[in-house]
Amino acid sequence: MGPMPWTINSEIYPLWARSLGNSLATSVNWASNLVVSMTFLSLTEAITKQVVVVVTFLFHLNLDSNNTSYNRTPIRALSTCTWG
Repeated sequence: MGPMPWTINSEIYPLWARSLGNSLATSVNWASNLVVSMTFLSLTEAITKQVVVVVTFLFHLNLDSNNTSYNRTPIRALSTCTWG
C-alpha cells in the first residue's frame, strides 16, 4: 500500500481536527502492530493443520449454502463436454 493510507488519512479530516486524527490513527496503527507482533508466534504454534482444514471446510460450506439459488447446470455441462 505504501504511503497511500497516510496520504488519505491526512486528507479526510478537516483542518481543525487533522493533527488529532492523524495522531489517533498512528497510535491505533502502532498498537495493532504491537498486538500482532506479540501474538504471532504463539498463534502460529496453536494453529495446526487440522484447524486450517476445518475452518476452510466451514467457510466453503457457508459459501455453498449462500449460493444455493445459483444454477450449476452450465458448469456441469462444461465438465462433461468433450473437446475435439
